[in-house]
Amino acid sequence: MKHSMVRVREGVIRLHRVSESLEGENLQRYKREQPVIDSEGQLFGKVATEEVLEPCN
Repeated sequence: MKHSMVRVREGVIRLHRVSESLEGENLQRYKREQPVIDSEGQLFGKVATEEVLEPCN
């Protein structure tokens, strides 16, 4: 019984470490991709604004 509890505890510790690693990777990915997403949104907003301001012929 004690052996299985030790294995469960070790598994939980490993899972926690993997979770922390993934969180760090996701944060790094977000920091790399967010400026591109922001730029795309600004470009889209600018194009939409210009289209709305131009009169239709």
